[in-house]
Amino acid sequence: MKVKNKILIILILIIVVVVFFFSGIYFLYGDKLGIVRDNLRLVVDFATVDLFEENKREIDVTNYNIDIELFPRKEKIVAKTRVIGLIRNKKKIELDFCDNFNIHSVQLNNSTADYYFDGNKLVIENNEINSDTFEVSVSYEGTPKNLGFGSFAFTEWKDDIMVSTLNEPVFASTWFPCNDTPADKALLNISITADSEMVSVSNGKLISVEKKGEKTKYNWLTVYPIATYLIAIYSAPYQSFNQQYVGLYSDTMNIDYYVLPDKLEDAEFAFADHPSYLKTLSDLYGEYPFIKEKYGAAQINWSQGAMESQTITGIGTNFISKAKFFSSMMLHEVAHSWWGNSVTPKSWKDIWLNEGFATYSEALYWEKTKGKSALISTMESFRVENDVETLYAPKMNIFSKMIYNKGAWVLHMLRRELGDTLFFKTLRNYYKKFQYGNADTYDFKKVCEETSGKDLRKFFDQWVFVGKGKIEIDYKWDIKNSEKNKKELSISLAQTQNGYEWYDFPIDILIKEDSGNEFTLTRYITSKDTVISFDIPDDFSSFEFDPESWLLVSIRSLEK
Repeated sequence: MKVKNKILIILILIIVVVVFFFSGIYFLYGDKLGIVRDNLRLVVDFATVDLFEENKREIDVTNYNIDIELFPRKEKIVAKTRVIGLIRNKKKIELDFCDNFNIHSVQLNNSTADYYFDGNKLVIENNEINSDTFEVSVSYEGTPKNLGFGSFAFTEWKDDIMVSTLNEPVFASTWFPCNDTPADKALLNISITADSEMVSVSNGKLISVEKKGEKTKYNWLTVYPIATYLIAIYSAPYQSFNQQYVGLYSDTMNIDYYVLPDKLEDAEFAFADHPSYLKTLSDLYGEYPFIKEKYGAAQINWSQGAMESQTITGIGTNFISKAKFFSSMMLHEVAHSWWGNSVTPKSWKDIWLNEGFATYSEALYWEKTKGKSALISTMESFRVENDVETLYAPKMNIFSKMIYNKGAWVLHMLRRELGDTLFFKTLRNYYKKFQYGNADTYDFKKVCEETSGKDLRKFFDQWVFVGKGKIEIDYKWDIKNSEKNKKELSISLAQTQNGYEWYDFPIDILIKEDSGNEFTLTRYITSKDTVISFDIPDDFSSFEFDPESWLLVSIRSLEK
């Protein structure tokens, strides 16, 4: 057996273990054994595709037009999807699409087309060699696979039927043909038909509602580009209510909420702070990106949390409560409007640009509304342990706590490195440059350096590209008389972490006196082993490292 084959077998075994592990965690619907089997099959299929690929396919989609009818009691859809775009490879068009549907027709530029499936790719033969544009139309019906976190779910809450989608990261193709990569954003028209008791919600603006006998069709339109993983359908016998957000330039926008009747009172309380979230984050980063459409939230039957579908966040039933225990989660999803939905990663290698930024936005919001102590306590809650992957291009779990929490800490330490003025200017410049488009970590690093005038290679290497884990320090200290016949505090620091040879960083040391007076000294560490010495007052009592929690660090005294 060749070494290459051995590696492939090992990778497949790892995938099998991961799939069965997460199948026990994810909220799955229906026949669990069947879903585990389908999850395993699709993940193995996707193992042949680089999950982190940028838009390497030879098409550039400009528009999706999805017309879908829901039959939740039969767990079935009937749909027609038109995909419009530009073509580079003129021999064939390749779209991501699961092969389990009954396909009625495939057309290319209004003519019947030859097609075949290559795994979970729909490959369409292109006979119009001279055309630089294409329009593919696919009519199909069947039961979508419910994969990942719940890519297409028919569920019930009490006696109410609910339909929801959750495409992240690569499962939009379980229910419509698409170029399923975050790098290829497009405009969206989506029409959803269901029984008239159902209210059907999606991205963008509601253009019209059409009554068709016992059915109702909801037509939604985006005026801003959207990535496939952010396209959503939420359909249930919702009741709705709204608030208004007044933008930075006096534009008024609806905040629309959709919940089941028994959750209406809870939702009115739980969702009440959304105008504050939008206003505070707009002050920090720039105007809410989708102000010509809406912001909204819809109740979904998902037990793991919430999903930041563009302009319409899906929030799990269990998190809609008068107790307001989940305010930070809702705030996090609002923050994705800037980081993920407007500025979208070029590939899943850069997922920390979504989750780290949204997580740090939680801390910034609480700082703005509650003060510095709230910033410190929030960052302390984000401390991570035992992360063994790099923040950039993690190999296995792109949704681990490390991505969220360490991502937030990297931004916090970058703020300390640059200072508040340059840091917030950097975030605004980055957002302005890449809004409604795509960016990667190298783009962000470049904006940081251009805005600050600093060389940040070491910072990004140690915290993002190369380093794993955090700073770990052992220290000893001693007091002796200096040459000036004053007391001198000498502290020996040794970096002991395994994830990176040595970090460069500023460290604050709070000096405390018996009288109650305090003052802070700052030293910049640039080596693995460092000795810090400085004069101290006669009534010196103690010292404290990093009193304002600016460092992702673990510090251990070697003194008995």
